[in-house]
Parts: sequence; C-alpha cells; structure tokens
Amino acid sequence: MRLVSLKGSANYTGAFSFKTSDNGFTVLARKSLEKREHVRLGVVIAKRVCPRAVDRTRIRRLIKEMVVKRVDLSRSLDIVVKVRLLFPKLKHKEARLKLNKLLRVIEV
Repeated sequence: MRLVSLKGSANYTGAFSFKTSDNGFTVLARKSLEKREHVRLGVVIAKRVCPRAVDRTRIRRLIKEMVVKRVDLSRSLDIVVKVRLLFPKLKHKEARLKLNKLLRVIEV
C-alpha cells in the first residue's frame, strides 16, 4: 500500500463522488477508475496563489504527509487537493488543522 502521484489532466477532471472545501482548500475524491490497491494523490497550486516554487513544494509536501497520516492507503482512491487561498497568509499550523478536518471526512 502506497501513495502514488496522479498524472495527466484527464485524471483531474470528470465526476468526483466526494467534494468538500473551506476557504483555503478544496478536496475532491472518488473511487479509482481502475482496480488498484493504493491511493493516487494530485495537488493543484496555481502560481497566482503561491508565486514562489519553494513554497509550492513545501505545501505539496505538507499535503502528502497529511494524506499518508489520515487516509487508509489500501483503499482504491483518487484524491485531488486544490489550494485556493494565498498560502503565505495561512500559517503552517492553521493549514494543517484545516486540511486535517477536510481529510477526516474521506475516512468514512
């Protein structure tokens, strides 16, 4: 069981069976279209939301870490996390709490 990157624009579109959001993040999830035994994760961060590449990488790492902790990796899921808020204005601890709250709903 592992976490794999979601590649290709076709995997980011289509019908997602689950959607939840707040003012900082949007989390989309669906059962994987193919029979897999791992979770695929895609992270979308626009340059206008977070202009520095260093910050975007840090945010991706934070999101990946939170997904590994919160989601059962043996499930066959596709998860897309969209960052919507200007992230430097959002503190690191506050971002963790918001994302944790959104990912908790996926566990059910």
